[in-house]
Amino acid sequence: MVLSIVKNLTTNFQLSLVLGFIFAISGNTIAKANIYVPTGCSIIKSTKEILILKFQPELKGFDTLRLTNGNLTILPRITGAFAVAKQSGGPLQLQYSIPITVPNAKAFQLYTSKAQSVSRIKGTITPKPYMQLDGDNPAIPMYEIDEHLYQEQNHTAWSSLVYQGIARNRHLAQLSVIIAKYDNQSGTIDIPKSLIVEIRFTPNGPSISTVKDEYDPEISINHHETKDWILASSTAFSKNIVKVQETVKSKWLKMIVSSQGIYKVDAASLSAAGLSIKPEEISTIKVYGNGAKLLPENVDSLYPIQ
Repeated sequence: MVLSIVKNLTTNFQLSLVLGFIFAISGNTIAKANIYVPTGCSIIKSTKEILILKFQPELKGFDTLRLTNGNLTILPRITGAFAVAKQSGGPLQLQYSIPITVPNAKAFQLYTSKAQSVSRIKGTITPKPYMQLDGDNPAIPMYEIDEHLYQEQNHTAWSSLVYQGIARNRHLAQLSVIIAKYDNQSGTIDIPKSLIVEIRFTPNGPSISTVKDEYDPEISINHHETKDWILASSTAFSKNIVKVQETVKSKWLKMIVSSQGIYKVDAASLSAAGLSIKPEEISTIKVYGNGAKLLPENVDSLYPIQ
């Protein structure tokens, strides 16, 4: 991690050098919890031990798309769902993606995922497009079917739950729920009328967190039931800050992070590393990850491993 203090920008801010830097793992962008309850999803039960969700996809209709060879394909329109595929030319599938707060990287299990009363619509689902470059113009999507990919049997389970890392002060996993997929054996698009997902948690250690967080934005569907799993900040981070470079326009510090967690960089930490920051310089602070990629300031998001 590299901290850059750029001196040629000025904005008035109060002198508050408590900088909460969150180092977390990727996924899709996290929003408020109510946004991540898709239309047709209901929470049957949500506690520190269990989370049960019921999905009843809202099918609004079908879009038709003509391939480059003239053949027609169809793609269901389901409220709140988005289309994904492993690679271009392969069949799209529609799914929901929902952030789940978990106790840690291992203390959770996708216990059951049951589809009930599956509708089978005859037809070929639309493929993921190839993107054809056109000079300086935007890339043009080309819809062509890769027969090999379409002949592969889709054994994908209706749901999956994968640990993503730490966002702000919580461990998060991503629940992916498929609500429309192609079956090459029957030549149909399968859409469950109802789907039940049950997740079980097995937290270890004390059941009550002593961490207080006045600013606690909702970043998961089970946010309020899992406040006991809030992570504490590291208190000994100043030893891992090394001064790397200083130029006329900027000063660079390297922050060494040995494990996932929440690290607070305050005025004392920076001062111990030989860096003093003026009030007008606070807004110019930037944090870069490995590969010199600027990290966003939004702490409600999951970021790639840095």
